[in-house]
Amino acid sequence: MAFIVAQNLQKSYLLNGKDLPVLKGVDLTIEKGECLFILGASGAGKSTLLHLIGLLDQPTGGSVLYNGEDLYSKKEAELALFRNRSIGFVFQFHYLLNDFSALENVMMPLLVRGENRSDAARAASKILEKLNLAHRKEHRPAELSGGEQQRVAVARALVTEPQIIFADEPTGNLDRETGESLLTTLLDDQKERNGSLVIVTHNEALMNKALAYPAGQAAERTKVRQIHLSDGRVA
Repeated sequence: MAFIVAQNLQKSYLLNGKDLPVLKGVDLTIEKGECLFILGASGAGKSTLLHLIGLLDQPTGGSVLYNGEDLYSKKEAELALFRNRSIGFVFQFHYLLNDFSALENVMMPLLVRGENRSDAARAASKILEKLNLAHRKEHRPAELSGGEQQRVAVARALVTEPQIIFADEPTGNLDRETGESLLTTLLDDQKERNGSLVIVTHNEALMNKALAYPAGQAAERTKVRQIHLSDGRVA
């Protein structure tokens, strides 16, 4: 059984009293341990699709199944609990809380989950050290570089050890070298935990980098797949 199955996903928005269709019937499966790239031009519906399969927004039509279970049939409180325990998100804009340190930002999902502060701090420190940010953990976002801010956002997504990471243009505001380093971090984590990774991007070079990960025998490489969206459909 596939980990995630999206069936006939549709999404429309009301604009000036008329329905604006963004997704027009998308079918998609995501397996455990694979890296899926969602490619397409601006306005093709990539981020909308990510928000739907990531349970951040309700579809107009269709369904999203996690291990065969239709989660959109559940109440919002149950969805929020599932997102906190099973899903990590990384966006183009880091969305860090400016009044809190890097450490506190990474602790936040664990505190929301109900873990005590000392355990959350310990787990956040460990992941920040793994991302070479231990020396910056007491700094607030304004005191960090753009690349450091995005790595803190990645640490926040990884700290809960989610089953799947959804990344929406995660390297869009980074230079090439920093972006490739961040991708490697996500792929390293995915391989270590046999988790799933879904990346929305218009940057095909990023996907080519993932196709060659890790260097060495092809049999060792992560399963990387791609789909292209065009005008709200899989092309």
